[in-house]
Amino acid sequence: MNKKVTLLLLAVFIAGCAQQTNKPAAQKARPETAPVENKGAKVSHSGVFKTFPIYTDAKSPDNHYVPSGWMGDYGDIKVNDSAMDNPHGGSTALKVTYTNAATQGARWAGIYWQNPPNNWGTRPGGYDLTGAKKLTFWARGEKGGERI
Repeated sequence: MNKKVTLLLLAVFIAGCAQQTNKPAAQKARPETAPVENKGAKVSHSGVFKTFPIYTDAKSPDNHYVPSGWMGDYGDIKVNDSAMDNPHGGSTALKVTYTNAATQGARWAGIYWQNPPNNWGTRPGGYDLTGAKKLTFWARGEKGGERI
């Protein structure tokens, strides 16, 4: 059964992640967007990791990664990085719609957030996230009460 799922990712902050070094077999390269300047993660003088934004608002200089590593049924995913329907903070949110049509036959889909765009571990970039302990984000469904 094909069922469309829409999530609105309201604000995403990284406080921990794993480094991706191998390119998944079912990935598709999307057109590159302008790379984000690598300034490094924010660590206080005491060595404690501070909040490090992935996405704060459309076109914000605080956005450190780009949704460019499309995998699985990537044709079933649509991303609007400037959705204005009730964002948690700022004036925009990320709206991700997954149709579950199995366009590429995988029956799953995903997006890696990369720096620079389309970097599968073969190019310089990324950030040193030493000290990061958790990932925090806000998400809601299109109507509320959705089961995923």
